Amino acid sequence: MSNEECESDFNFQAGETVVLKSGGPLMTVRGISGYNVICNWFDDFMRLHEGTFNPFCLTYENYKN
Repeated sequence: MSNEECESDFNFQAGETVVLKSGGPLMTVRGISGYNVICNWFDDFMRLHEGTFNPFCLTYENYKN
């Protein structure tokens, strides 16, 4: 997959809220590194975590107010 194809399919931006398609905590996009999305999240004990994910594994989280 070329860089242009990846960018056109996934437009994750810093500050957006995402979640793994398989489930898990809400995460905030911190940035993009190559073809990967860097995310931060807090666990149940309010410890900050960071992970790098393939964009195919992420989806946008929609809030219902």
